[in-house]
Amino acid sequence: MKNNNFNGITVQHTKGLGKGVVQSFDAEKGYVYIKFDDDNKIFKINTFLDYFEIPDKKEKQVILDYFNEKRLEEEKAQRIEAERIAIIKEQRAKEREKQKNFQDARKCETPKTFESYYPASHPKHNTDYVTNILLDAKNGLYQDAMNEFYPLVKEWLISQGLTDLDIVVSVIPGHKKCTENNSFTSALAKELIKEFGFIDGINLVLRKTTVDKKSTAKSEGKERPRFSADIESLMINPEDNIDGKTILLIDDIKTTGSVLCAAGVLLYRKGAERVVPIAMGETTYDD
Repeated sequence: MKNNNFNGITVQHTKGLGKGVVQSFDAEKGYVYIKFDDDNKIFKINTFLDYFEIPDKKEKQVILDYFNEKRLEEEKAQRIEAERIAIIKEQRAKEREKQKNFQDARKCETPKTFESYYPASHPKHNTDYVTNILLDAKNGLYQDAMNEFYPLVKEWLISQGLTDLDIVVSVIPGHKKCTENNSFTSALAKELIKEFGFIDGINLVLRKTTVDKKSTAKSEGKERPRFSADIESLMINPEDNIDGKTILLIDDIKTTGSVLCAAGVLLYRKGAERVVPIAMGETTYDD
């Protein structure tokens, strides 16, 4: 705001000092110097209107315009400062949440995987049998994948002594927002529930916001979903009580394990005693 020159403006003091003339209006220092007869006095600019009236209408309007501009600039500065503080608070809250997420992630077990999956960038992507049946399963053709993986999962569960436990079977949802899970892993989960009498938790883990597909995000120049982003996009169905339960958490393909661990963290926070993560395929870049 410009340091306006109000020198020479006649003012009337409302507390008994009478008329005076502005000698200096120092906006930078915040003071106005006024001469009363032979006596100069100093007043704070921010209290000027409380103690003085300006008889001349034009001069009064000049002063009022100045104070209005000053008020608007102060309000703007306050808004900017409030926004700055809000951003800092939000950043600190996110950082605290991020640290909490990584601390809770220490509870996550290493996922059990059964076969190798070759990504699109790998020479074996189009020729490898397991890779192709997993891709077919993503497109709704489950049978070959069921024939391949169900016996492997069943054998592993028996070998780990998990078939005798009161287990809740859940699955990792797709990348899109959903209120129920319908996928190859859901079909596999249903078979396990049917054979072993496990508890149906197929819709226990849901996707509350859509995220980029991990298989395509890199090629499209987008950042792959990270652990914290996975936590933010997932939710635990509030209708399910899993206090003290063991959760068998199933995914089709593990790349980083981020989403399995993110879901595991949320399940632990919901009260799960143990989360057992498994994935049918594990992304590999080796020959």
